[in-house]
Amino acid sequence: MQQEKEHNQNSRQSTIDFRTLSEQLPLGVSIIGPDGTYEYINPKFTEISGYTLEDFHSGREWFRLAFPDTQYRKKLISEWLQDLIEKGIGEIRPRAFTITCKDGMEKVLHLRAVTMPEGEQICSWEDITERKRAETELKEAKDRLSKIVDDVAIPTFAIDEEHKLTNWNMALEALSGIKKEQVVGTNKQWLSFYPQERPVMADLIVDGASESEIKKYYRGKYKKSSLIEGAYEAEDFFLALGEDGRWLHFTAAPIRNETGEVIAAIETLEDITERKRAEQFSEVLLHSIGTAVFIIQEGKIQYVNPMFLEQSGYTNEEVIGTYSLNLVCPEDRELVRKK
Repeated sequence: MQQEKEHNQNSRQSTIDFRTLSEQLPLGVSIIGPDGTYEYINPKFTEISGYTLEDFHSGREWFRLAFPDTQYRKKLISEWLQDLIEKGIGEIRPRAFTITCKDGMEKVLHLRAVTMPEGEQICSWEDITERKRAETELKEAKDRLSKIVDDVAIPTFAIDEEHKLTNWNMALEALSGIKKEQVVGTNKQWLSFYPQERPVMADLIVDGASESEIKKYYRGKYKKSSLIEGAYEAEDFFLALGEDGRWLHFTAAPIRNETGEVIAAIETLEDITERKRAEQFSEVLLHSIGTAVFIIQEGKIQYVNPMFLEQSGYTNEEVIGTYSLNLVCPEDRELVRKK
């Protein structure tokens, strides 16, 4: 008798301690007796759903309130009973579903239920409505991006925050000779461009790499994009493309979520091989003629041939990138500017 009395006192004290703790939890908590009667719900449960124990007492009443749609309610009851059969005492039974709150609002909850040795059900309820909404919006955004990437005529690929390829469009298939089925879902975006695994520009963007890190891979070949914040562009020669290699101009830009976090990156590629060949031919031609030649863009000298350097006495480093008027005598600058 004494042992039974002490056991009952300990059980009551444990129940009191549990309820005191659950009052402070950020999760909804409910206790369901062996007969299906709701014995306790904490304040967070009421905050989430709007219901109190004055609104329902049994599991059957709860199901009718929270799941007014008959077919949906039957489905959830069937899943609850099946879980009870399959899971033993102490095993957690997780489920996610949509409830109708007292004010008529719908919320997505994550339930974790466990059967205690005495037959009671201890349940925790987490409101994951915003998380689910964010997941849905992210999926919709990725679907929109996928459609845009697939439809453009510019070779394009995209990777997610885990560096997995999510898109590899038809234009890039034609350029690289690699079908999207071979690479989407992998981290083999390097495969078309380099003989061994290394980061591509999009990988560096996803990682939030510093400019010094970008310089490590693209020294003398890259620059910040003047149009897109956080984007970089570069030009490089890729021997693995085509029979004799290809020159590409490529731009990688971050894709951000609503809070500004980088969640993906997109990279576009332009085949500039013919332009590069024309430039190389022009450079050879300009080097070989016996007349001083210089090229000015936006007022700055971009190119001078050897004859110009020989006749002017300047070095290449002294003139490239400087304003052309700086090479004109001060008294003649206004005249040259007018012409």
